[in-house]
Formats: sequence, C-alpha cells, structure tokens
Amino acid sequence: MKASPLDRARRYFAKCPPAISGQGGHNATYHVAAVLVHGFALSEADALTLLKEFNQRCLPPWSERELIHKITSAANAVPSFPRGYLLGDEMEKGR
Repeated sequence: MKASPLDRARRYFAKCPPAISGQGGHNATYHVAAVLVHGFALSEADALTLLKEFNQRCLPPWSERELIHKITSAANAVPSFPRGYLLGDEMEKGR
C-alpha cells in the first residue's frame, strides 16, 4: 500500500537536521516548510501540523507565530519545482 503524503513527509523531515539557533536554524526550518507545502503538496494547515512536529527537535523551538510565518512565506514563494514533485513514482521507489 502506498504511504500517504503526510506519512511520506514525516519520513522526509525525520532525516533533516534540526534547526539550531546560530547554525542556520531559519534556513533549516524554512526548507522543511517549503518541502511540506511544495514538495508534498500539503495544505498550509497540514504543513503547519507537521512543522510543529519537526519543531520539537529545534533548539530553541520556534513559536507558533514564527512557524505560521514560515509556512505562509513558503506557500507564497515561487517554487523551483512543480507542486507535489516529491510525490512521483521515482520518489516512492527510492530513486
């Protein structure tokens, strides 16, 4: 059975390094936000739910307001790849 986009996104960000203040924390968190919104084609609400999960590993954790801002910024950005690019068959096969 094919994993849901939410499950696939969870597996993806589990492999991402946590955001750490002073060590590119903004970029790490924004990257995850952009991948959730664009790569996995999640709604902003679903993306925020998963970004909150990622945030549990961040040092220090982001506030909810900051997480919302990152999701909104990512959603409004012009993506480099088509929406849902991480949902294709090649990604499912691990290529």
